[in-house]
Amino acid sequence: MNTQDIRSQSAWGNAKSIYQSMNDWVIERRITVGAVALVLFSWQFYSTFLNTIGDHYFPSPLATIQQSYVRRSEILEGLLFTGSSAVLGLILATIIGVVLGIVFAEFYYVRNGLFPVVVFFYSTPAAILAPIFIIWFGTGVPAVIAFATWTAFFPIFINTVTGLTSTKPEFEQLGSLFDASRIQMIRHIKIWHAVPNIVSGIKVGVTLSMVGAIIAEYIATGSGLGGQIISGLFRFEEGWVFGVVITIGVFSIVLYKLTCGLLDRVTPRNIN
Repeated sequence: MNTQDIRSQSAWGNAKSIYQSMNDWVIERRITVGAVALVLFSWQFYSTFLNTIGDHYFPSPLATIQQSYVRRSEILEGLLFTGSSAVLGLILATIIGVVLGIVFAEFYYVRNGLFPVVVFFYSTPAAILAPIFIIWFGTGVPAVIAFATWTAFFPIFINTVTGLTSTKPEFEQLGSLFDASRIQMIRHIKIWHAVPNIVSGIKVGVTLSMVGAIIAEYIATGSGLGGQIISGLFRFEEGWVFGVVITIGVFSIVLYKLTCGLLDRVTPRNIN
């Protein structure tokens, strides 16, 4: 057998492996694939047979692909802007949320006195507060990052407080038995008990950071994916708008999956 045959067999083996992996993925997620196919079919059916106004009202999949392709460089640039702002906002929200969560969990009077304030801001629709962030941080990138941080902060903060305050009594008794200080209790016992809650809060914060970044772009910068939606509406390029919306959805799913995978790798299992 010569070298050419070996390379051909290797390439064929790789192709079969890729095909098998794709086939397994489709079978495992057949409900998701079926739902996406149904949405695309319904979208095309409505655009072809029921939409009497035209693509400027409800663009067909073909019009969406065409206009998105024309605007592909702008969409990519907006994706980098919005995605980086959302990721930075998530990182800041995680740091601030965990630190403040520890403070609220450890000091009863702080928690009892200020938690109603937290509930007040958490229950206030984020979009209402966006103009205030514009006044404070201007109309540039800092405003987008700050608002993304704000929207992602609350689930991380609340889950941190919940995890730290629900430490099992036997663990606290174990710390007392070894005469552990408050810092040692947090570092070696409580924070590990709260890890599942913190991880859950971060997973919720992933999509909220994207929402916050896009809302801020609507109002503040006019750039990023949020700004492109406004621009597309003003220019009556609804296919571009639909392309941006689909890009936001796909990127949010990818970012969520990557974050979940990273958290699953770095967090220990069977903590409790």
